[in-house]
Amino acid sequence: MLSVGTLAAAAAQPPEHVLVNSDQASPAVSAPKAASAAAAAPEDQDKDEPAEPGHRKPCPLFMSCDDEDLSEFQCMVRKQIEVFEAGKEDLEVNARGRNRPIIPGQVGIRCRHCKVVPPKLRQRAALYYPSKLDRLYQMSQTIASVHLLEYCQHIPADDRNGLIKLRQIKSAALGGKKYWADAGRALGLIEHDKRLFYGKNSAVKDD
Repeated sequence: MLSVGTLAAAAAQPPEHVLVNSDQASPAVSAPKAASAAAAAPEDQDKDEPAEPGHRKPCPLFMSCDDEDLSEFQCMVRKQIEVFEAGKEDLEVNARGRNRPIIPGQVGIRCRHCKVVPPKLRQRAALYYPSKLDRLYQMSQTIASVHLLEYCQHIPADDRNGLIKLRQIKSAALGGKKYWADAGRALGLIEHDKRLFYGKNSAVKDD
């Protein structure tokens, strides 16, 4: 499995296989800068504090190195999901199944096809706010199996059909929760007060 440093370097590069109709890009920073920022030991990142909100644009969950450790299905799932900071509209609407309010700077994951849809009008399982890094995996699987394959009204038919086809292919278990958590750290995410944020020290701001 790839190291956090390798994941961090990949996070700094534009995704090589992001679908043509995606208008998103990975953080525009140098690979060495991202690697040095995110390759710190997890225990060091746990001591980090949340960065000031509003400095980072949404970015794909998918990274160029995912192909080496994840199945084709998981890679395609990650291409459909983006990481984002909660905005003003998001603060007014709680994600389904949550009792705690969303706060400024809190990081969530969402269907990239539905990002233009007002939060109140999004279909089931379109977005989640994980409380821990190791929850990125399970919540992404829910977005894939429930939202993307059943409820999303904006995903292109070719993308949905591709997901259905790839899901039927039997493959050995790859990646798993640890990979997804390490990939989140490589993007600069930290856990704080049972929420995810970009960290002051581990995250790299957009230029």
